[in-house]
Amino acid sequence: TLPGNLIQGQVARFFWGPFPTQCALGAIRQKFQFAQILNKEKISMSSMLVQHQVKNFAEWKKLFDSNIDLRKRSGELSAHVYRNESDPNNITALFKWDSLANAQKFAHSPELKAAMEKAGVMGQPSIFFLNEA
Repeated sequence: TLPGNLIQGQVARFFWGPFPTQCALGAIRQKFQFAQILNKEKISMSSMLVQHQVKNFAEWKKLFDSNIDLRKRSGELSAHVYRNESDPNNITALFKWDSLANAQKFAHSPELKAAMEKAGVMGQPSIFFLNEA
């Protein structure tokens, strides 16, 4: 709330200080710096492509969905799951990660290995680490 003794002409000075132009330029500069940070994150984001065969897609998907917290804590930003048209138990998943190191660490984690076994993954998955070109 505004102090009771402010009149209408003083409201801008209350919010922006004595130099509203400098404050506006500062806000623009902050937005520009934030955009630069986002662009750097976009460049440093990595992807992980995983292909594997599962015994039963519906069972696998339940366990996959139930492990979202583990993946997010490990640095996953997003996941997209695809099924092979001619073999619906052949899965391809594309993940975005906050860093290549976190993606690799997760791919080699005992938690992932246990989750994949429990979900019915058959054989060794093919895992590819990708950077956007």
